[in-house]
Amino acid sequence: MRVSALILVAAFACTSVAQVKTWTSTTDFNEGLYFNTNGTAQPGEVRLNRSGTAPVPFLNVPVGGREVANRGWIYTPGRIVRVDTNTGVVVGEYRTTPNTQESAPSRAVVDSQGNVWVTNSYEASGTPGFTKIGVLIGGTRYYKPAEGLYIPHPLGEYVKDPVYTTGVDRDGDGYIRTSTGLGSLLAWNATAGQDLDSSNPVGAPGTVTQADDELILVYKRLPTGGGKVRAIAVDENDDIWVAHQVGAGGVHKMDNATGAFVTTYTQQWVGYGMLYSNGFIYGSAGDQGSQHPWKINVLDGSFTAVTGTRRTYVGVYAPLPNGDIVASTMTGHGPTELVVIDGVTANIKAYIPVPGSADMRGVAVDQDGFIWVCSRGLWAGGPQLVYKIAQDGTVISSFQTGARPCGIGLDSNGFLWVTHIGEPGLQEDGKWTTVIDPRANSGLGAIVGRVSLGTGSYNYSDGTGATTSVIARSGEWRGTYDSFRPNVKWGRVNWTATVPQDTSLRVYVRSANTRLGLNAADFVEMNSGGNLGGSISGRYLEARAVLARAEGTDPSLTPALRDLTVRFADGTISGTVGLANWEQTANPNARFILRGTSGDTVVNNIEVGPFGAFAFTTALRGEHELLAKSSHWLQDIFPTTINITDSGVNGVVYALVNGDCDGNNIIDIADYTMLAGGFSSAVGDTRYSLEIDLNGDGIVDISDYGILSQSFSRTGVD
Repeated sequence: MRVSALILVAAFACTSVAQVKTWTSTTDFNEGLYFNTNGTAQPGEVRLNRSGTAPVPFLNVPVGGREVANRGWIYTPGRIVRVDTNTGVVVGEYRTTPNTQESAPSRAVVDSQGNVWVTNSYEASGTPGFTKIGVLIGGTRYYKPAEGLYIPHPLGEYVKDPVYTTGVDRDGDGYIRTSTGLGSLLAWNATAGQDLDSSNPVGAPGTVTQADDELILVYKRLPTGGGKVRAIAVDENDDIWVAHQVGAGGVHKMDNATGAFVTTYTQQWVGYGMLYSNGFIYGSAGDQGSQHPWKINVLDGSFTAVTGTRRTYVGVYAPLPNGDIVASTMTGHGPTELVVIDGVTANIKAYIPVPGSADMRGVAVDQDGFIWVCSRGLWAGGPQLVYKIAQDGTVISSFQTGARPCGIGLDSNGFLWVTHIGEPGLQEDGKWTTVIDPRANSGLGAIVGRVSLGTGSYNYSDGTGATTSVIARSGEWRGTYDSFRPNVKWGRVNWTATVPQDTSLRVYVRSANTRLGLNAADFVEMNSGGNLGGSISGRYLEARAVLARAEGTDPSLTPALRDLTVRFADGTISGTVGLANWEQTANPNARFILRGTSGDTVVNNIEVGPFGAFAFTTALRGEHELLAKSSHWLQDIFPTTINITDSGVNGVVYALVNGDCDGNNIIDIADYTMLAGGFSSAVGDTRYSLEIDLNGDGIVDISDYGILSQSFSRTGVD
């Protein structure tokens, strides 16, 4: 059954999109996304979380690869498995190196935008490196059975109109192609001169061009001179830092967008685990002989050894709420304990005994300040448990989560996720991640579920980004507004907020005609009341509010965004053009005439969006008549004059009559003759033309004759 475009326009006009979009209520703000922020602490306001949480609701786990195979698992490609921590569903698997390279993915960090960065401890060639994998939230999945044909399917690899993504539409088809879940590992057929070696020399970008999965964004190989790379951290500017576990490769700072080397600090210490805190990178030497844990000033590269009353073999770091650092210790340290490092002096200020194995790895701090540590027990005897410990050293509880617990992370709901190297000889014990609710069971905590990862995980990191959020003391809210109007120009941006001393709130906007196009657009920072003046344009407007508090401030201190308003540019005329009998999603362009006392001003080639929505900006002001025409529709006039002011004009609605094949604004015998000349033609035939395909179905047939006959002898407004 065919539905008249006039009916669609009438329905759309009842809910006409205004020239102003305001987010002010909790419902409004919930249309957007919270990154370490919330809209619940004070309804109707966006505030920083009291304690840092994962910026997006995902756990990213390095699995497979050579290190896991060395522990007895069947070799599978090194990859990242991503779990939705709200649902427990595995939403994707992503290669960390091209198909032909054998890898050993290990440590992973998540930046403030939700991207995961994973180290490839080494490849088959012995070359270490790292990979950036983007994030995707929402959208509709499609199956692609043939080129250009997309069919909606929940397991389709092609995602249209995601709510949020950092992925790149490399092939320009308007979709993000990506993994669908566990076992869905897309190909990465890299070649010489491109992804195999495009990241050499060190200053070159590591931008990925050949991976089928469009969430794989950066692949950077490190220069020779250093061995395995396992240590990785992200600073408050989202730049990435990596270090070698062995050798003298130095500590490298990389650009977040491209992976290109920005700075290298050469030093004698090596990296096993790493963490950024308050201007310093903290690194652990693992069990490398007599070497100490260290910290490096990111501004000048100066090093300080972390010292205590005995030599310390440190594994993995996590931040404490007061700015200090807690770290697990490894085999050879003795006794079995955690160490607390002073965030100012770098001296070890406390030793916390742990009753587990001397071979510990992953450590995290929950939202109530309790420390969680994985007692791995791979290289030393003792129980393989996960412990909850108070900062005064009191052991609260312990959990048997699986064989060889090694990694632990805090999700956006405050739950802990534990990963395992596992024991493949014991019914593949540990090929899952275990979920712990730390507040359940009267505060002792309780295991509430587990999710299969398919194999063991050589992972000592959090994989969620909670650590980053704690350190950065910042968060974001992002909202995207669909105006439905292509190329609309944007104007004033206003907001109200409270910004206490030692906090900040900054607002940015960007625009594009597609959701994916937003990723390629630059954000423009605004002052409240500032006017873009049409300098950016596009159907979609994305607003980004960045909230932050200073180091050492009370965790309850936060700026609060109460409302945010964006407007079309001054003098914008917007409305809908109903194109009767049109069956296609894409609409022909329209032409408008502004008729005033000084004559006619013609505005050509205005792109018409969904439901016939249009907008254009004019410098004219005052009373005018407004006429509209499109392709083979008759010209019509809006029934009343419009008064153009800086606030523009909204709600202009037309229902244009179809059948004017020759475009002379009359439907007569000449139009019949023109249509008859192309009757029975289709797209691709020499006799076919858009002007006689009145319903846009690609065929000139009896239905087009019916449309013309229905309006025969009609004349448009001149």
